[in-house]
Amino acid sequence: MDVPWGSADESKVKKFVRDMDAARKKVGVPSMTSQMDAYLGATMNYAGGNVRSFLVEANNRREELGIVDNLGAHQALMAALDKVEKTIGRPLMKSDKEGMKLFREQTRALKKKHKLDAPGLEEKAKMDSAKAMLDEIKTKMEEELEIIKRRDELEDVNFDLAKLKLRKSD
Repeated sequence: MDVPWGSADESKVKKFVRDMDAARKKVGVPSMTSQMDAYLGATMNYAGGNVRSFLVEANNRREELGIVDNLGAHQALMAALDKVEKTIGRPLMKSDKEGMKLFREQTRALKKKHKLDAPGLEEKAKMDSAKAMLDEIKTKMEEELEIIKRRDELEDVNFDLAKLKLRKSD
């Protein structure tokens, strides 16, 4: 599998995502959507059913995965939650049927406005996550190569990460 060093080449990142998906499927790793569904369910349980705590934890996880919130979805969800909580006069809990109905109405409007039900949303999340991971790998590789160059007195040697290939060791 070719690993692009960084996220500059969109076509290489797309190929990397396809290769990673195939490798994950081959070894039985659940899809990103399945993993996120399981994580979000566990997060809601951890939050004790408190919707605000859940949204904060879910946003933290999104950031950890390197998924960019270009639409400001987290901020919009928190604003919708503020509106609902103001209406019902208490923190919104998952078990609050009436409050959740109001919150779903608010989020339905957000989904429509930002086209969050659109096909390709999962693919975009995969690309964002892959780009963040590849940029982190590139940065770490550059740092490690600089350490090696200083340690081994190779300051005149220039490494081109684009030409490096990962190979399976025997």
